[in-house]
Amino acid sequence: MATAAGEAVVVTATASTTASTATAPPAPVHRESADRVRRQRAIGPTRVVLGALVVSRLFYWYRGLRFDVGFVDGSMQVADVDLLRSAPWSTAWFLHVQPPLFNLFVGFGSKLFGSWAGLGFQAVYLAVTVAVLVAFVRFCLDLGVSRPITTVLGAFLAVSPTIAQYEHLLFYTHLELALLVFAARGLQRHCTQGSVRGLVGFGAALAALALGRSLYHPLWFAALAVVLAVVARDRLLRRRLVAVVMIPLLCGLAVGAKNQAVFGWWTTSSLEGLNLHRVTEPYLDDDERTAMLADGSLTTVSTDAFSCGDTDRRFAPAGPDAAIPVLDRRWRPSLPGQRNLNERHNVRCLEQLRNESLRVVVEHPDAYLRGVARAFPVAFSSAVPDVRIRTQNQAALRTPGRVEALVLGGPQAGPGPFDASFGHLHPGSTLWVVALASLAVVAFLLRALWVRRRDPDAADAPVLAFVLF
Repeated sequence: MATAAGEAVVVTATASTTASTATAPPAPVHRESADRVRRQRAIGPTRVVLGALVVSRLFYWYRGLRFDVGFVDGSMQVADVDLLRSAPWSTAWFLHVQPPLFNLFVGFGSKLFGSWAGLGFQAVYLAVTVAVLVAFVRFCLDLGVSRPITTVLGAFLAVSPTIAQYEHLLFYTHLELALLVFAARGLQRHCTQGSVRGLVGFGAALAALALGRSLYHPLWFAALAVVLAVVARDRLLRRRLVAVVMIPLLCGLAVGAKNQAVFGWWTTSSLEGLNLHRVTEPYLDDDERTAMLADGSLTTVSTDAFSCGDTDRRFAPAGPDAAIPVLDRRWRPSLPGQRNLNERHNVRCLEQLRNESLRVVVEHPDAYLRGVARAFPVAFSSAVPDVRIRTQNQAALRTPGRVEALVLGGPQAGPGPFDASFGHLHPGSTLWVVALASLAVVAFLLRALWVRRRDPDAADAPVLAFVLF
C-alpha cells in the first residue's frame, strides 16, 4: 500500500522491456565506449525526469507539504530519539522490535543535524529520490525500454504524490524502495556489463535491507539465492550471485542470534507476533475462538494483542539485569499514554502472541487465508494521503492523490485503515491499472525469463528473475 503508485511505475516499465533481446556483456576492449554511449542515451530522459521532480516539489511545497521529522516519535519500530541520539550503539543493541540499521540512521542523523534535523533529513531523502530516478532511467534504458517510454514513466514517478508523501516522512518506507531499485540496478550492471561495483552495490543494498527491516527475513534471501542459482546459466556468475546473497542472509541470521543471546528468543523482530496476529485470531469465528480459549491454545494475550494486559505482573522480564533505558521505559516520553513495546516485559508477551498465532495457522488455516485475502486489496488501493502523517501534509496531498488514483483506475476514495470496511474489495477505489498491469507484468516476465533461460548468451535473466521475485 505504501508505495503502490511507485511500484506500479517500476512494474510497468519492466513489462515494456520484455520484447527486447538480451545482449551479452560487452568485451572489455569496448566496454568503456559502450558505457559512454549508455550515459549519453540517458542524458535527455534524466534531464526531463529531474526537471519534473523540481517542478513537482515546488508545487507540493506551495501546497504546504513539509518534511515530518517527528513521525518516528510514535513509531513502534523506532526507539526513543533521545536515546538513539545519546547512546545509539547500546540502544540499537538492546532493540528487539526491529533490526538496528534504520534506528542507527535516525540516531546519528539527529545527532549530526541537531536543531536542523528536519532540514538535514529532508536533504538526505531528496538526494535519495534523485538517485532513485537516475538509477530507474538507466535501468529501463539498459533493459531495452525506449527513451520516450522511459521518460514518461520516470516523470510519472518523479511527480507521484505517493513518492512525495514518503519522501517527506522520516521512516524507512522511502529508503526501502530506494534500496530495492539500487539492488536491481547493481545486479543489472554486473550481469550485463561485468561491473564489480555493480555486484558490490547489489550486495550492499540487500544487506541494508536485511539490517533495516525485518520483512527481509533470512528465508527471503535463501529463496532469492535459489532463484538466481536456477536462472543464471554461467557457472561463475551463479557462484558470485549466490555468494553475494549469502551476505544479507548472514546479516539477518546475526540479528536473530543477537536476540537469542540477549533475550532468549531467536527472531529478527519481536513484532512478528503482532504482525501475524493481525491476519489470524481476528478472523476466527466465535465457535473456533471459544474452543481454542477453552483448550488453552489461545489466551487473553491474543484477544488483547495491542496491550498484552499488565505485562509487569504477567510476564518475566527479558534481557540483562542492568538498568537499560530502552528496555526499562514503559511509556514513550514523546507520546504520553503510548507503551514502549521494546520494554523488557513485552518480550515474553510478544513471543507468546507469535506462538498462539502460529497455532491458529495450524489448526484453522482458513482463518489465516481469510486474513490474507482481506489484506490483498490493500495493495491495490491508493496510499495517499496516509492518515498517520501530519494533518497539514494530508491536506497538501489529498487532491494530487485523487488525481493519481484516477489515472491509475481508482476514481473513488477508499476507506481508511481504521474503518470497518478496510481490506474489503471496493471496485470504485481499486487501482485497476495497477492490478491489471501487475498481472500483465507477471505473465510477460515469466515468458521473457523462459526465453532467456534457454538462451546461453542471455545476460539479463537474473535481473528479470530478481524483479519478478
